[in-house]
Amino acid sequence: MKKTLILILFLGFNLIFSQTTEASKSNNTQASYYIDKVDTMPEFPGGINEFRNLISKKFNTAILSKINGTVKSQVKFSIDIDGSIKSVTATGDSQILNKEMERVINSIKKKWKPAMYNNQPVKYWFTIPFTMNGM
Repeated sequence: MKKTLILILFLGFNLIFSQTTEASKSNNTQASYYIDKVDTMPEFPGGINEFRNLISKKFNTAILSKINGTVKSQVKFSIDIDGSIKSVTATGDSQILNKEMERVINSIKKKWKPAMYNNQPVKYWFTIPFTMNGM
């Protein structure tokens, strides 16, 4: 049953790239600017399927017993210029699922290869939708 639920998680797992991207200037000031396109997308070591596998391994399926029906959640996080995951927020139908998705994404410490714009690493925002069926 757990494997089926995790499979359902990933069937509804659509990766939507980009809302805005923040680029830091090459000097050491705090100044930054927003852009909507990058030259090179961020890349997770091993690819996006490895990222999905990590989410699957860390997801606590016991929370599904607390969820009734089908619920949706959107997780937004940034890949910082050093490749770390920052600013994780989840919104959606179920506060239980939102908190679990925030916990799971925050627990991933493996660094990404950052997005590049004009040969400089930039901050890049992801939004990932999740759809889950409770028990």
